[in-house]
Amino acid sequence: MKKTFLCLAMFAVIFLYAFVIPDHNLAGHWISYSGDGSKINVDFNNDSTFKVSVNDETENEGKYKLIEDTFFMYDNNCGMEIPGKYKLTFYNEDSVSFSLIDDACIDRTVEVDGAAIKRIKDN
Repeated sequence: MKKTFLCLAMFAVIFLYAFVIPDHNLAGHWISYSGDGSKINVDFNNDSTFKVSVNDETENEGKYKLIEDTFFMYDNNCGMEIPGKYKLTFYNEDSVSFSLIDDACIDRTVEVDGAAIKRIKDN
């Protein structure tokens, strides 16, 4: 009886962990390309700041927050008091896309909604 209970308990734990959504980490260096072929680098830092560079020129900077799959950003271009709210879809730990939830800043929405980035592995 004890062995059966122990086996069932272990099975339950394994089963529950199979459905746990992993915590994702944006910290690191990411890359994407615009429609005209421009290289877009995005650096997310552990201190919740980010920097976007296009063809190695700083385009934007700000702060971000990630709560489960919801990404909040506050940036210099739209004003640090206007948040953008996006749903993140992680295809794996090194590939993610952004979908608009709510953002009053049209310029940011045009750039971020539907964008996908890929993590750059440090050698």
